[in-house]
Amino acid sequence: LMEEVGKLVVAVPIGSRDEIDKLVHSMMFVVDRAKRTLALPEPFDEANLKRMQFHADELKQNGESLKVETTALGARKAIGVFEKTLGHIHGHTERLRFRRWSPAAQKDKVAEKISWPLVFAVFVDAGVDGLLVGLAFTASVGTGWCMSIATCIEMGFLGLSFCASIRNMTTSKLKQSVFVLGPSVVLALAGILGDIIGTAMKSNPEVFVGFVSFAIVALIFLVTQELLAEARETAGDSISVNICLFVGMLVGIAVGAVLG
Repeated sequence: LMEEVGKLVVAVPIGSRDEIDKLVHSMMFVVDRAKRTLALPEPFDEANLKRMQFHADELKQNGESLKVETTALGARKAIGVFEKTLGHIHGHTERLRFRRWSPAAQKDKVAEKISWPLVFAVFVDAGVDGLLVGLAFTASVGTGWCMSIATCIEMGFLGLSFCASIRNMTTSKLKQSVFVLGPSVVLALAGILGDIIGTAMKSNPEVFVGFVSFAIVALIFLVTQELLAEARETAGDSISVNICLFVGMLVGIAVGAVLG
């Protein structure tokens, strides 16, 4: 290990990125091997071996796909897929099964620091979505159901991401329950409030149309300025992303036609 460190000390002033990266990864392997030796791991179990074999075959397919790429964008995507599969295999090599009487591995400590901006943003998003659903039901029952279905899908994915973030912020079951259930409660209450406001404002069409127009414009702005831009940045010129966009629009139109 110290020999590799010496090589790194010499390589850094030269500034060869490839050589430095090679030496760093070489030392990382030595460190991983030392950690495994000190942990006294048992041999791989059958399940891990099967998963690694599956990922090894998958890695071979990824390599074949990489070979046929002719554009820089396609090559970057293929390398990303290859790297992800390689990470799966590396993860299996790190899953150590300790002997019964060996000391248990220490769990990583959670920082116990809540990201209040994230919590606030999710709660506000839930409130706005609920308000829009309530207003939509007031305008039309069919529109309300369309908005409800779309909101369920959107909040489902947001909820999964938010729950994972909260678990990494605190180990308190009480805090986790409050933060995870909170957006659902806010969504329901905001929906009731939106229905009440919509019903009260029906006698004043100008104000009612203003409320609905604001909600629709806010939703369109979110989709066009944030979600579509992020999808474009992440997927590039992927045909599947473009297809999914138009399929989603078609499904939305069809559901609106069915629900009236």
